[in-house]
Amino acid sequence: MIQKIQFGKNTDCTDVVFGTGDIMFHGMFFHERPEFYCLAFSQTEPRNIGAETEEFKGMTSDELPYETKLVLSFNKPESVTALIHSLIELQKRMFDKEQQI
Repeated sequence: MIQKIQFGKNTDCTDVVFGTGDIMFHGMFFHERPEFYCLAFSQTEPRNIGAETEEFKGMTSDELPYETKLVLSFNKPESVTALIHSLIELQKRMFDKEQQI
Protein backbone atom coordinates (compact mmCIF):
# COMPACT_ATOMS: atom_id res chain seq x y z
CA MET A 1 0.00 0.00 0.00
CA ILE A 2 1.25 3.52 -0.78
CA GLN A 3 -0.25 6.24 1.37
CA LYS A 4 0.50 9.58 3.03
CA ILE A 5 1.01 9.41 6.80
CA GLN A 6 2.34 11.41 9.69
CA PHE A 7 5.64 9.87 10.80
CA GLY A 8 6.77 11.53 14.01
CA LYS A 9 7.02 15.25 13.30
CA ASN A 10 6.94 14.63 9.52
CA THR A 11 3.39 15.42 8.45
CA ASP A 12 3.56 14.64 4.72
CA CYS A 13 5.41 11.33 4.58
CA THR A 14 4.86 8.80 1.79
CA ASP A 15 4.56 5.36 3.37
CA VAL A 16 5.20 2.37 1.09
CA VAL A 17 4.04 -0.79 2.89
CA PHE A 18 5.34 -4.01 1.31
CA GLY A 19 4.01 -7.51 1.90
CA THR A 20 0.73 -7.94 0.04
CA GLY A 21 1.92 -7.90 -3.59
CA ASP A 22 0.09 -4.69 -4.46
CA ILE A 23 3.13 -2.55 -5.32
CA MET A 24 4.60 -2.66 -8.82
CA PHE A 25 8.13 -1.39 -9.49
CA HIS A 26 8.91 -0.20 -12.98
CA GLY A 27 11.87 1.51 -14.57
CA MET A 28 11.23 4.99 -15.90
CA PHE A 29 12.96 7.53 -18.09
CA PHE A 30 12.36 11.28 -17.80
CA HIS A 31 13.15 13.16 -21.01
CA GLU A 32 13.62 16.25 -18.83
CA ARG A 33 16.35 14.47 -16.79
CA PRO A 34 18.15 12.11 -19.19
CA GLU A 35 21.09 11.66 -16.78
CA PHE A 36 18.85 9.90 -14.23
CA TYR A 37 17.73 6.29 -14.03
CA CYS A 38 14.42 6.04 -12.23
CA LEU A 39 12.49 3.37 -10.40
CA ALA A 40 8.79 4.10 -10.03
CA PHE A 41 6.27 2.57 -7.65
CA SER A 42 2.58 2.13 -8.44
CA GLN A 43 -0.17 0.59 -6.37
CA THR A 44 -1.85 -2.29 -8.22
CA GLU A 45 -4.16 -5.17 -7.63
CA PRO A 46 -2.41 -7.75 -5.39
CA ARG A 47 -0.24 -10.30 -7.20
CA ASN A 48 2.26 -12.91 -6.10
CA ILE A 49 5.14 -11.08 -4.43
CA GLY A 50 8.14 -10.95 -6.74
CA ALA A 51 6.18 -12.06 -9.79
CA GLU A 52 7.57 -10.58 -12.99
CA THR A 53 5.36 -9.83 -15.94
CA GLU A 54 5.69 -8.56 -19.49
CA GLU A 55 2.14 -7.18 -19.28
CA PHE A 56 3.18 -3.51 -19.16
CA LYS A 57 6.47 -3.73 -21.08
CA GLY A 58 7.09 -0.75 -23.34
CA MET A 59 4.37 1.41 -21.79
CA THR A 60 5.04 4.94 -20.61
CA SER A 61 4.00 5.90 -17.10
CA ASP A 62 1.06 7.78 -18.63
CA GLU A 63 -0.11 4.59 -20.38
CA LEU A 64 -0.01 2.37 -17.29
CA PRO A 65 -3.42 1.53 -15.82
CA TYR A 66 -2.07 2.46 -12.36
CA GLU A 67 -1.00 5.87 -11.10
CA THR A 68 2.69 6.32 -10.32
CA LYS A 69 2.86 7.24 -6.62
CA LEU A 70 6.61 7.43 -5.94
CA VAL A 71 9.77 7.74 -8.03
CA LEU A 72 13.33 7.07 -6.90
CA SER A 73 15.82 8.84 -9.21
CA PHE A 74 19.51 7.90 -9.41
CA ASN A 75 22.30 9.54 -11.36
CA LYS A 76 25.22 7.66 -9.76
CA PRO A 77 25.55 3.88 -9.49
CA GLU A 78 26.97 4.36 -5.98
CA SER A 79 23.57 5.65 -4.88
CA VAL A 80 21.93 2.42 -6.03
CA THR A 81 24.65 0.45 -4.22
CA ALA A 82 23.98 2.39 -1.01
CA LEU A 83 20.24 1.68 -1.23
CA ILE A 84 20.85 -2.03 -1.92
CA HIS A 85 23.24 -2.19 1.05
CA SER A 86 20.62 -0.63 3.34
CA LEU A 87 17.99 -3.09 2.12
CA ILE A 88 20.33 -6.05 2.67
CA GLU A 89 21.05 -4.86 6.22
CA LEU A 90 17.30 -4.52 6.85
CA GLN A 91 16.74 -8.02 5.48
CA LYS A 92 19.46 -9.41 7.77
CA ARG A 93 17.78 -7.82 10.81
CA MET A 94 14.43 -9.29 9.77
CA PHE A 95 15.90 -12.79 9.38
CA ASP A 96 17.76 -12.47 12.69
CA LYS A 97 14.49 -11.57 14.42
CA GLU A 98 12.81 -14.64 12.89
CA GLN A 99 15.61 -16.85 14.21
CA GLN A 100 14.93 -15.62 17.78
CA ILE A 101 11.27 -16.65 17.74
